[in-house]
Amino acid sequence: QITRLDRESTGPILQQLEQKVIEILTEEIQGTDAIIFSDYSKGFLTENLIQRLKQAALALNLPVLVDTKPSKVRYYKGSTLFKPNIREVEEITGIKYTSYEDTQKLKRIGTSLFEELNPTYVLFTLGEDGMVVYSSPEVFDYIPSRKVENADVSGAGDTVIASLAASLAAGYSILESAKIANCAASIAVGKRGTATCSLEELTDILKNE
Repeated sequence: QITRLDRESTGPILQQLEQKVIEILTEEIQGTDAIIFSDYSKGFLTENLIQRLKQAALALNLPVLVDTKPSKVRYYKGSTLFKPNIREVEEITGIKYTSYEDTQKLKRIGTSLFEELNPTYVLFTLGEDGMVVYSSPEVFDYIPSRKVENADVSGAGDTVIASLAASLAAGYSILESAKIANCAASIAVGKRGTATCSLEELTDILKNE
């Protein structure tokens, strides 16, 4: 794929549709283990819809994981986990990332993110350099990526947040969940195009490591 051209409307959905969606999803989440908001600012996820679903999920003690544009993070404050990439972190905090070895700067970034987002956890991705996961503003771990030849990163972020949701819902700690997500992402990027990671593939890697 060389070029993609989109013609779209990104205005908010009609109020009647919004209410119908809220009714359906508020009922549907009763039988779920975690909620993921993947928000590309296309108009479907309105402020009211976000707030209603987030409150309903948190009331059920469900993990709420968020991957959204910096312009909309304020709607998701208080969620369980935010998963921005490094460019989005820099936009949210105004702090330029330099290296995972610069622990003082990472503490400043963490403090800023927790003040801005009020999350339980934050995990930000560094592309081929791995990820940084925060369990509190000043408690964080760096997880290097698994090296993959001829990596195709299409859908890598979606694989990470899906794996995090499944792992947290299954009772793993945030650090364990991040390590599982890192392995799952390495499987997905090792395939061409937008690809999935099977449980069998993931199990094989985790057994070996």
